[in-house]
Amino acid sequence: MNPRQLKKQLLFSFLMVNFLLVAILFTVFAWFTLQDQTMVGNFSVSIQSPHVIEANVETYAIGDYSQDVFGKTFYLALENNELVHLDYLPTYDDRDIIFTEFKPYLALNLRFKLASNNADCRILATTVHDFQTTANNWISNCTRFLVAAYTEDTKTLFVNSNPLSFVSVNGNDISKEGTIELLRDNFTSRDVSLWFILEYHKSAIDYIHDYFFGSIVEMITYENDIRLEIDD
Repeated sequence: MNPRQLKKQLLFSFLMVNFLLVAILFTVFAWFTLQDQTMVGNFSVSIQSPHVIEANVETYAIGDYSQDVFGKTFYLALENNELVHLDYLPTYDDRDIIFTEFKPYLALNLRFKLASNNADCRILATTVHDFQTTANNWISNCTRFLVAAYTEDTKTLFVNSNPLSFVSVNGNDISKEGTIELLRDNFTSRDVSLWFILEYHKSAIDYIHDYFFGSIVEMITYENDIRLEIDD
């Protein structure tokens, strides 16, 4: 083999080794990503339970809602008889500066598959950010979760739970938890579908707005920092 052919052979071998290393790295990354976390839009779900095989979360728009002595009923938005899927957060706009019929609620559908027919699991919402009063704020500071029961034939969500929030407001006193438990149950089916309503925490938002810009709500943006978790 002449020097020119040897040089080509070495270059080819070097490229093949690099290609294999990249392929192996990508495969390992994809495996851990698929096993540990699935992202849809701005929300993610982290699996911390050995009973859960896979999970994902999706967001849907709310078209309207009603309230009586038994609680709130939310009606999922439809378009051509299909649910209106969202991959962004609802808009808080108490002065009607920005018009959208889908504010200020968001429906979250968490689905996961169990390894067996019976498993005790709990659903958590977590955040790593503290409460703050700045123009670039976090959605965990201004939202509350409602546990809902979904009715397939009418595409409605009935809520009878108390709101669950990271932030507690008592006059001028503010406190925040990093983790809140949304639900704990023994699931008898391998395929689980849970629904939650995400609504804005009006008193927490008013506190932020009064501290920062008074009533100028359009000056503050909220970034999503909430992660759902499934554990034992």
